[in-house]
Amino acid sequence: MEKPTFEHALDVFLKSKCGLAPKTKEYYAYLGSILHRLARKTGLGNRLVHQIGIDHLSDLLITLDEDFPGMGETTKNKVFKLIKSFFAWMQRTGWLQINLSQSLAFRRVQSTPTKPLSDEEMKSVLFQIARNDSEFCDLCMVTIFLEAGPRCAELCDLRLSDWTGDRLSIRNGKGGSNRQISIGQHARQLLEKYVQEIRPNRECAFLFQSSAGSRLKPINVMRRIRRWGQRAGVPNLAPHRFRATFATQFVLREGGDLLKLSALLGHSTLDMSRRYVKLRIKEEALITNSSHSLVDGMQPEKVQQQMALLGKCEMEQERAEAPTGQMLIARIQTLQEELTQLQAVYFNTLPLQTQKALRQVIDIGELPFISRNGIPYVGSYSSYTSLTMDGNTPNR
Repeated sequence: MEKPTFEHALDVFLKSKCGLAPKTKEYYAYLGSILHRLARKTGLGNRLVHQIGIDHLSDLLITLDEDFPGMGETTKNKVFKLIKSFFAWMQRTGWLQINLSQSLAFRRVQSTPTKPLSDEEMKSVLFQIARNDSEFCDLCMVTIFLEAGPRCAELCDLRLSDWTGDRLSIRNGKGGSNRQISIGQHARQLLEKYVQEIRPNRECAFLFQSSAGSRLKPINVMRRIRRWGQRAGVPNLAPHRFRATFATQFVLREGGDLLKLSALLGHSTLDMSRRYVKLRIKEEALITNSSHSLVDGMQPEKVQQQMALLGKCEMEQERAEAPTGQMLIARIQTLQEELTQLQAVYFNTLPLQTQKALRQVIDIGELPFISRNGIPYVGSYSSYTSLTMDGNTPNR
């Protein structure tokens, strides 16, 4: 069998992916273009595949790190996976007897979960976007991101025919899947206004358009979202954070129904949906832990508050356990205080001359009231009670 060159074999490998979903094929083509550039830089492009050694592969990976400093580690990791998949494919076709890529150490990138937005951050971003025509498209997109959690590319691919008045149809999403998403009343009103009054080019099939009336590209949407995040004081704002926010809020409302969440997000398996459930559980655990801090409970003012509350509880318990006679005495004292207040009110209703005459004989702190025989008594209620219990009727 005639052995091809590296670049020719790579072209054949990429063409073998023609049966994949359109978006997946585009991504393979993007990664393949990076690998083509690497092969030309290292002189590997015109080399026959059976002449490639482990040193050539090492040079390929070193060039990937050195000549692409702005490339993210995740993208580099996917290029590395493509190299391993490419060499495994050449071994299966018979162009290679040994898969040299198996000896390469796998590049692992630590996966950092996307942090959802807080309620304050969501409000801050929405309030930053003005309601004028130039920014109304951004307002609609951000609202739909929060309402339904579509991917950025899925939102850009929406067409006017995909809008039915209450739902949006996503066609050829990730993995070639189709699904529908629903939005709330406020989002429907915004979208209707955008479609009927503001959408610049009515001849363009795409729903969301640039100011020039053409389809919005995902990279441009990301830039717009990042700009709104900077204005709102929300760093690293990206469309996927809206998707994570929608997912975690849905978990909170629905109690972690993975099947419903997977259907709404367009996941092919439940594994990705399960990540959002775990993320919500972790967030709730952090909130619970911060609200029940052990150290905060040891602070002096906290201890004093807890001791005061404990003393109050003990008093209430003693009162509840007190004998019936003590409870009656306490109730009588309370009634005496209320009666004294009522006598003071009665005193103020007497004629001024009578009040003046009575004040001349009233001791400080004592109030007048009417005794049982109708004669005004000047003094405290306790002294009157003690006298009447002895069988005497005071008359002053």
